[in-house]
Amino acid sequence: MSYQNSHIGKVYYHVMKGSRYILADERNKKKLLDTVFHIYQENRWRMYAFCVTDDSAHFMAEAETYQAVRRETGRACDEFFRRCGEKIPHVGGIVPGLCGCGYRELDSPWKAACCSRYIHRLPLEEGYAARPEDYWWSSYNTYAGNYEWEQVDCRMILQFFSLNPEKARKKLVFYTCGSIIRNEEFLKK
Repeated sequence: MSYQNSHIGKVYYHVMKGSRYILADERNKKKLLDTVFHIYQENRWRMYAFCVTDDSAHFMAEAETYQAVRRETGRACDEFFRRCGEKIPHVGGIVPGLCGCGYRELDSPWKAACCSRYIHRLPLEEGYAARPEDYWWSSYNTYAGNYEWEQVDCRMILQFFSLNPEKARKKLVFYTCGSIIRNEEFLKK
């Protein structure tokens, strides 16, 4: 059985791979996010987490189907390149699903929480920042309560940790930043 949230559809993780030539420019990161947020808003989909690095963009969001995610990701790529004034290159640029990264359905709240952690730790793992809160192009600071990306819906992930919003934030921060040996032990805290 597939995990579905209470809004529209299923929860998916998807990646858009690109080249440093395009995404290393901070202005292009903003254009990409604006483009993706606009398309998600048009479809009435919720964005749960994101991180844009110099060579990729990672998203966790809802959609009706895998095919819809794939179609709208392609549309976002086309629109992004139009906004940047660049033609879609055959090599480089943002290419959805490159190297098998593509799309994954997250069929449980636990998988969604794990995906959120993965997305928010990318800047650390790739050497962009020492702490998740130091990286601007991620939804982590919205979850931590430091900054509000209004397009990001934190409720599903935070409610996984606790129904008390403050307790949920603390658990999420610990889960994202702390070293957890056993997930079962963490959930009991």
